[in-house]
Amino acid sequence: GTGLGLSISKRLVHLMQGKIAVESQLGKGSLFWFTVILTKQAITQSNLPEIVSDISGMRVLVVDDNPTVRRVLNLQLSTWKCRVTEAANANETMKLLDESHEQGDEFQVAILDHVMPDIDGEELGKRIKADPRFEPIDLVLLTSLGKRGDAKRLEAEGFSAYLTKPIKQSLLSECLGMLRGMRKNSPDTPPVLVTRHSIAESKRQQVRILIAEDNPISQQIMLTLLEKIGYRADVVENGVEALRALEARTYALVLMDCQMPEMDGYEASRQIRTKRANVLQPDIPIIAVTANALMGDEALCIQAGMNDYISKPLYPQRFIETVQKWVAVAVERMASAAQPNSVKAVAETHDCEGVSKIKIEMFLKSSAQSLVALRKAVDWNDVEKAQAASAELKSAAEEVVANAIVSAADKAIKLLNSGNLGLVALLLPLLEEQVQKFRKAWEEIEADQ
Repeated sequence: GTGLGLSISKRLVHLMQGKIAVESQLGKGSLFWFTVILTKQAITQSNLPEIVSDISGMRVLVVDDNPTVRRVLNLQLSTWKCRVTEAANANETMKLLDESHEQGDEFQVAILDHVMPDIDGEELGKRIKADPRFEPIDLVLLTSLGKRGDAKRLEAEGFSAYLTKPIKQSLLSECLGMLRGMRKNSPDTPPVLVTRHSIAESKRQQVRILIAEDNPISQQIMLTLLEKIGYRADVVENGVEALRALEARTYALVLMDCQMPEMDGYEASRQIRTKRANVLQPDIPIIAVTANALMGDEALCIQAGMNDYISKPLYPQRFIETVQKWVAVAVERMASAAQPNSVKAVAETHDCEGVSKIKIEMFLKSSAQSLVALRKAVDWNDVEKAQAASAELKSAAEEVVANAIVSAADKAIKLLNSGNLGLVALLLPLLEEQVQKFRKAWEEIEADQ
């Protein structure tokens, strides 16, 4: 209120060889503005390693005083074909490390729970690193509560990774994949500390987006916005070129203009979804980009197989939010694709009581009931019951790692939350098809046993 801020701003702008001014009208207010000329910041890529999808054969020691937690981690790691050994405390851990060294079959990774009686995971990690024989082992600390300063301290103590619970299966596999990537590509370089943030950053660096757009101005706007959030992109000018690009390499998603020469976005999307084109990812997220912001256009996009819709002119915030939402979906799908078939994975790792078999059979029964309830709700225009049925289906699918069903049910929930009951009717056949595929895969496994 004293004008001090303006005085400081004026001095700073002048130091930067710029101009500052004010436009004021009585009763209407004031507009302050300034201009400065700045050099464009160079786009830099951090040196985070690539996440290796194949972690099979990795020798892993799981240390936790809770036998149930050890069992769950063992099952997860075994699913990825890691060689797993369990230890309940520090004494068992050091004994197993001694034995592995004597046998010449060293552990590559030790996963340590933070809170354990007598000697906690952090102290155990320091003891392991104090022995030169075990220096090459990557230590991963799992903790329930992270605090400011933990990462810096743990890195100084020799830990390679630090994850907070609860930990999704995909995050654990990506953590191990990142550690393997570091050892593979830079075996003599001390690895940076792997956290959920560095994993997300590494995945972001690997994202590539395909822009199918014939208008040069729209191309440049999209390229600029994508560059701003750190994504790389390739540009094609029609649907035919888009199909060729998708046959040649994988992308996180496609920004598909609806009106293009030779082949429009609708037809290109239909060919991708129906597999008439030999693309590498028939389920790739497709975001429609159109100048026709008319009622019914969204339905046309959904019917063509597109996942979302952005209208021109492109508003940066809406564009970025939509792209980031579907990049997250794509990254999750890529992580799931790197895992074994979900039905097979659950079946192969069930315990002696057949818990996983029971879970799958319960899912098949409940999913059929949920689909019947969802169809009735749609027929009766009952949004509330449709939301409940979709949520039940999604929750049940998550229990058996049926990722395709989870994704489709989640889209139904989002459409219902925005009042698009009619579009959910278009999604129902996809949901029913995904559940039927899961059922068929399970029946084939049962027939082989």
